[in-house]
Amino acid sequence: MGLAHVLSDRVGISGWTVSICRGPKLRRTAGSPALTMTPVHPLWFEFDEHDKTPENCDPSQREFLRLVREGAQEWPCRPSDTYVLFFPRDELDEDGNPAEHDEMRLVVDLSHQRVHFLALGASLEADTVRCSQLHICNLALTQERPDVVPRERTGPVEDLAAFTIDWLGEILRRPALRYDVHQY
Repeated sequence: MGLAHVLSDRVGISGWTVSICRGPKLRRTAGSPALTMTPVHPLWFEFDEHDKTPENCDPSQREFLRLVREGAQEWPCRPSDTYVLFFPRDELDEDGNPAEHDEMRLVVDLSHQRVHFLALGASLEADTVRCSQLHICNLALTQERPDVVPRERTGPVEDLAAFTIDWLGEILRRPALRYDVHQY
């Protein structure tokens, strides 16, 4: 995030500057009117307060999450665009059947000017990860766009995390095409 973005989101309060974005935090240094930059590192893929917390996940899920968080730092999106959903095995699926395993779903929810335009996800169940586009409304795995091809991998957690980092990173690095429905 550039300094111009941070400066456009600040509010001056009686000589102090308060940052209202999730980028670097601006603050005064003692005895100096100059501002300094203090990096703030938001967490990638934070759990919703109502979901299972990482401490309650099994060790393989925690390791997968840790590895993907490390790899996500190279992606061209903000940590605030990501979060985790957790579906315990005792929840029924859309057909009314209980799941065989707990599911941890990592979500990258991209938007522009408060309009959501693409959601991507990686769903980890036991030793399998499925990476796919997610439906914008219900965040279910879907294949609505032909340019986002779902992939699945089974294996050890380290391989699944590397696969997820590569799959999501490749899509996130693609150039964005803008389509205006209004013709001028």
